[in-house]
Amino acid sequence: MAHPPEKIWRALTQGALIKEWLMDNDFQPVVGHKFNFRSAPNPIGTDHPLRGVGCRTNKKLSYTWSSLGW
Repeated sequence: MAHPPEKIWRALTQGALIKEWLMDNDFQPVVGHKFNFRSAPNPIGTDHPLRGVGCRTNKKLSYTWSSLGW
């Protein structure tokens, strides 16, 4: 990637920056934090927030999500 690791890390772990490239969220890089990715309602009027668990250890970030019942 053409950016320094620190800039990429911020884009992956700061909620306001995640919103710029993905979607609205309440993400925090805290082990065990449950968060939501909030998308705009789809054409039939439903919205399914994505929920996952953020996990950060120094330079490693991992999370999973599901949009159908958590």
